[in-house]
Amino acid sequence: MEIKIFFDKRFFVVSNDMEKCFTSVNGMGMRIDKPEDVNGLFDFFEQSPVLEFYVYTGFPEPVFDCLKASNRFIRAAGGVVFNKDNDILLIRRLGYWDLPKGKMEIEETEMSAACREIEEECGISGIKIRGKIMDTYHVYRDKDKKRVIKQTAWFDAFYSGNQPLRPQHEEDITEAVWTPLNDIPQYVPQMYASLRDVMLNIQKQSFVIGLEDIQHAAQQICKYLDNKNIVALYGNMGAGKTTLIKALCHEMDVKENVTSPTFSLVNEYKTSCNKTVFHFDFYRINSISEVYDLGYEEYFYSGELCFVEWPEMIEGLLPKNTLRIYIKVLSDNKRELKIEN
Repeated sequence: MEIKIFFDKRFFVVSNDMEKCFTSVNGMGMRIDKPEDVNGLFDFFEQSPVLEFYVYTGFPEPVFDCLKASNRFIRAAGGVVFNKDNDILLIRRLGYWDLPKGKMEIEETEMSAACREIEEECGISGIKIRGKIMDTYHVYRDKDKKRVIKQTAWFDAFYSGNQPLRPQHEEDITEAVWTPLNDIPQYVPQMYASLRDVMLNIQKQSFVIGLEDIQHAAQQICKYLDNKNIVALYGNMGAGKTTLIKALCHEMDVKENVTSPTFSLVNEYKTSCNKTVFHFDFYRINSISEVYDLGYEEYFYSGELCFVEWPEMIEGLLPKNTLRIYIKVLSDNKRELKIEN
């Protein structure tokens, strides 16, 4: 377990990972046995020039509770909002690019607070929460100079409407814009440091679908294929890799029957535009030499779209720009998809 608390561009970490705590090249690490000892280290770090400070403990949660008890602690919630084009909603506040978020009201849940803040700060309604991404923490001083630790819960949200964006000027928001996912990296340097982990996390998008939603999921995945031609699908037997590939091929307008090439290693399909799609299944290979004998380079580096089942059997041969999709079975009808772009 790890809790990372940002002080502007520096951070203080409480963790039970000993190796991480004592191998940082940009900071220092300390071990504590009594949770209350963390308060002195927290004070020291705030006044020091150290970039990264790691506290190793076997009990991260009680240690963090001590920090909350010794400082003003507030909770907030916000969202990474996607639209039908898979663009992300960014706002510009006080000269920084930001995500819609705000303080939770009394008796308000994290999820309801995230929806409310998104709708208030951007002037839209009908936000749907798809799942939680992570929590972030940062420190600032309030108007009375008291130190505040703010915990923000971040959610993956979806907006299907077409209302114009109306930035909430009374909250110092001057812009609200839909931004293509591939353009996000150019905005990250102009964001608060505590947001960068959130933006990195969305490169590994995660969402839950029912099998009846498989075609919609395929439509979303296709938006990642502009500069990718290798799609690796990970999942246990029966997870639905072939089913998802069938849906993806349908989006590519493949007219042929799509089946898993378990014994032939590769199937070749044609789209209505006469483009080629290759479908690999490496489950039954006995050695990597079989893949070399197949001439995998001619397929992978042809520029044609390649879907790969059981890519873990050939992990070292996958190109660097491979799109990875991890499929986890949640129930007979539910699957969790994680996309690593």
